[in-house]
Amino acid sequence: MLSSFCWEFGYSVWMMLRLSSMKPTARYLLLGLLTAVLAVSSRADIIVFPGIIPQSDGENVLLNTGLTGSTITGTLNQSGFLVDFNSTGGLLTAPADGQARIEGGTGNNPFSQLTFGLQGGGTFLGAIFNIDATANGIFALSVTEPNGEITTFSFALSGFGQNFFTVLAINDQQISSISLTSTDTTFADVAQVTISGAAGGMSVPDGGSTAILLGASLTGLGIVGRGCRAVSRASRASQSV
Repeated sequence: MLSSFCWEFGYSVWMMLRLSSMKPTARYLLLGLLTAVLAVSSRADIIVFPGIIPQSDGENVLLNTGLTGSTITGTLNQSGFLVDFNSTGGLLTAPADGQARIEGGTGNNPFSQLTFGLQGGGTFLGAIFNIDATANGIFALSVTEPNGEITTFSFALSGFGQNFFTVLAINDQQISSISLTSTDTTFADVAQVTISGAAGGMSVPDGGSTAILLGASLTGLGIVGRGCRAVSRASRASQSV
């Protein structure tokens, strides 16, 4: 709790410094020092940054399925790992058109809670997402680690424009899931989700194509085998005449 408070207080001071009228040199020096403090104060192994911190191995979560349900499943565009999204409020939907995003379904639109993580107990090292809030407010961002430990941060949301956040695990830590919860505003959608360092998750099934190819190969071998036996019998018959 203390680290979360330090982060929130430090971030508020950081924003005020950015907007202050003090001399640029002094302001940039203080910003640099405070940024270092924020990184240490956040927590030893989980850091949350308002904004985008690109990751070299980041993968987009493909979501344009047009499906609605209690769980919406997306796919990482490179590894093929499956990502599950669910909400304690009820149904979710992944619109088939436009930007890849999660919206609330019937009875849960707009929504105020969302949890996502790799299907099958996989882990990841980072995530970036953009919250479209219906109004200004505060939300809690909770990160669950493989050992079940949960770290929660609080951040402000703007009801006008984008609200990007980057979550990173450091010091050999991993992330099992991320939850977003708001009590004084709601989410119109959560979009542009990317995940980095994915490992151990379930991948997209091949739809039976492997079994079909294997069956075709075995059928081909059977035909060849029958042909060889027929040639062998014909050869023996001709030799006995």
